[in-house]
Amino acid sequence: MLGMDKGKESISPTMYIVTPHTRRKFNGNQWVYYHSRMDILADEQRKLNDKFCDLKDECSNIKNQMVGGINNQERITWSLTKQMSEFEALLAQFNQRLNLQDKSKQELFERIEDQDAANEELNHLVDEQKEINKELNKRIENYDAAHEDLSHQFEEQSQINQELESKVEHMLKVSDPFMDILKTMPYNYPVHQIIISGSPVNVSKFVSLDTSNGIAYFLKDDELESVAVEKIDAIKW
Repeated sequence: MLGMDKGKESISPTMYIVTPHTRRKFNGNQWVYYHSRMDILADEQRKLNDKFCDLKDECSNIKNQMVGGINNQERITWSLTKQMSEFEALLAQFNQRLNLQDKSKQELFERIEDQDAANEELNHLVDEQKEINKELNKRIENYDAAHEDLSHQFEEQSQINQELESKVEHMLKVSDPFMDILKTMPYNYPVHQIIISGSPVNVSKFVSLDTSNGIAYFLKDDELESVAVEKIDAIKW
């Protein structure tokens, strides 16, 4: 039948089927109703199977962790064995060097007896070296002063050389034959053509001359043409 059975307790107004074999069991936070004891056993068996599967998975994980731990332990053991072998080799080398050091100490002790005389001779040499250093320092001071004076003279000579080069260059420009010719020519003097570095350039007039820079100005097609006098090969009138 459908509805609320007075022989069964309900925790909610939900509809459920009631049979003569209906059973209930509180599962967690609610009542679960079963039709027979076999249903209850089947549910319990399912829960046990779930727990068994969980335990099986957990055992597998633990086994994997144990295998990983064993492998890691084997690697650590191998590393420690290798380090121990290296340590033993180093210890053997250390003992060998220690023996050599003992022999060296013995030889050093044997030489200490003669060291006093050597030290006295060395002190004498040190005193002589101090005197030599004093004399050398004096000579270095004199050399520095001479070097400074020579540098000053070199700078002055360099300035004189630059001035001479400038004067010579200016004299070479002034001594150009066309410079002398153009100096005598009046401004706006008719000119037919000039030859510059082997190339002819048609012009109409000689305009002016800048003697300080060696630049001549010609009129070309109503435009002013500036030419370095030293580059003029010929002038056609």
